[in-house]
Amino acid sequence: TQYDSTSNNNDTTTISVATQGTTSGALCGNDYTRGSGHYIEIDDNATLDMGATDDFTIEFWHIPDDGGTQNVWLAKKNDITNNEEAGYTLYNWTDSKIYFKLGDGTDGYQCTSGNAYTNGNLYYRGFVCDKDVGIILYENGANVAVGWSYGTYANVGDMTNALKLRL
Repeated sequence: TQYDSTSNNNDTTTISVATQGTTSGALCGNDYTRGSGHYIEIDDNATLDMGATDDFTIEFWHIPDDGGTQNVWLAKKNDITNNEEAGYTLYNWTDSKIYFKLGDGTDGYQCTSGNAYTNGNLYYRGFVCDKDVGIILYENGANVAVGWSYGTYANVGDMTNALKLRL
């Protein structure tokens, strides 16, 4: 279990990890989620549901080692191929680029990183979702893409769903 230090109490539940709480160099250790079926969950909570006018940011450290295969890194929706499904997801595709997709059940939006990543390198990634600007993707502090590859972010409304957030 990883504990949320905020008043939101979004603590995680470990479903399956390769090594728990021992990632070298990580503050207090991190869960090492490598391969199929390794993930952690956060129960559904209103603080994780994004409304029609909400701006939000997602940040994380990442060392990819997937060899160009498709992997979902974060999901609060069930189907990454369904652009309009309510919720949001962050994943890589076989082109080693990062994709961030969100939808409200009717409209969807997708932003793609401009650069392919290199397996084995440590990356600090950030995704700023701003209704006035769109989605801005950061890699190690540098803006790697602004814009979209599908839909219009301003058209996406309430992304609320009853799903757990899976990491």
